[in-house]
Order: sequence, then C-alpha cells, then structure tokens
Amino acid sequence: MNAAGWNIALQPRVSFTEHPAPPGFRFPFTVPDRLWRLEAPGCFRTIKFFDLIEDDNDRFWWDLSARADRKLVYERLLTYGDEASLIHCVDGALLIDLWNEMEVPEPMRTHWAAVVEATLHAPIPAEHELVRRDEDTRRTAFDIIKHANS
Repeated sequence: MNAAGWNIALQPRVSFTEHPAPPGFRFPFTVPDRLWRLEAPGCFRTIKFFDLIEDDNDRFWWDLSARADRKLVYERLLTYGDEASLIHCVDGALLIDLWNEMEVPEPMRTHWAAVVEATLHAPIPAEHELVRRDEDTRRTAFDIIKHANS
C-alpha cells in the first residue's frame, strides 16, 4: 500500500440519533455522536440544495468554498438534514469554524453544541502531537527530518 502511495487509516464510526420534531417543526432532526472530516476538495464542492426555510430563495446551487454559502447550507442541514445529507456535506472542522456565527434553532443548537464542545475539548492523541516535549520547545518533529542531499 505504501509503495502505491496509499495509507490505511482507522476512523471512529459516527452514530446518529434521530430526535422527534420539536414544536413548530414538521420533521425530526438528526445529531451525530461525534464530528467527522471530509476530504478536500469534497468539502468545498458546489452542491444542489433547496432552501426549505426561505420560500423566496430561488437558488439551487451552493458553493461550499464560499463561507456565506457554507454557513447557510450547514444551518439548514443541522436543522433539517438527514444522516446521509449530513455525512455527505458537513465537515467537522469547518463546522467548528462557523459555529459561533451560525443561527441554529433550539433544541437543535443545544444537541449540536454538545457534539461541538466535546470535539473542542477532546484530548489530542499523542501520535498527533507535533511539538517535541524536550528541552528545546521551539523545534517540532518536522525539524528532525534529514534530506537525502544534505
């Protein structure tokens, strides 16, 4: 695999819970137990998406590389999205980046906030730590790579 330029990675499985439609909403909403990452450029693609909230919004195509478009799509998906739509369009890191600006109604916001907060406060596994923990804290693991021609 390595010679072919591929790595195998294990990722935790994401489980979803469907909550009943709150008062004033027609559909149930879905919340994951953890956030996930999408591969680039997939998380920045243009998608066909119908805005079910703003009746006068006649746009169908949304560019997820444009922050404003991504914000609107994420707000709608966190409110009305099913498991397949969420897993296909929402990137965990980009969601966290937008979280404080997003307008997600209750009780959806409370449920999603718990997942966002858990992600922000999760311990970083040792294999993902880049900073060396020795006497010279200015150096990172990348500093110790030797090039073939040096």
